[in-house]
Amino acid sequence: NSQLLGTWKDVKDENERYKINTLDSFTYEIIKFNKDTEEKGKYNAYISVVNGTAFLNLWEIKSDNSKSTFNLYKIEKIDSKSLIIAEVTENIVEIFNTSVELKNFINQNMNHSFFYSKEKMMLTC
Repeated sequence: NSQLLGTWKDVKDENERYKINTLDSFTYEIIKFNKDTEEKGKYNAYISVVNGTAFLNLWEIKSDNSKSTFNLYKIEKIDSKSLIIAEVTENIVEIFNTSVELKNFINQNMNHSFFYSKEKMMLTC
């Protein structure tokens, strides 16, 4: 989605900036900066659509090549200037063996408020 590309700032913490580039035809590269443009983290991500709702699957690229954890964010609103994302809760204990199992689980729970962290992030471009 070309609307995701560019530099975004966090409305609540204007010191945080995120630069989103394409890595390949399915994967985004996201670099997190502070206000002094010092790199704070590098991530890769891709979009999955579940029942018409877009989710950002994100993992950190670690310099020591240690195992990364995945984070999942619901993209609630996107236009050319703003993006609201809600992190899926870290309290999920289920184990999924296939992407179909995960998508089914998300589809069953995505309309429940407890499925997301309480705080949403608003980014502007």
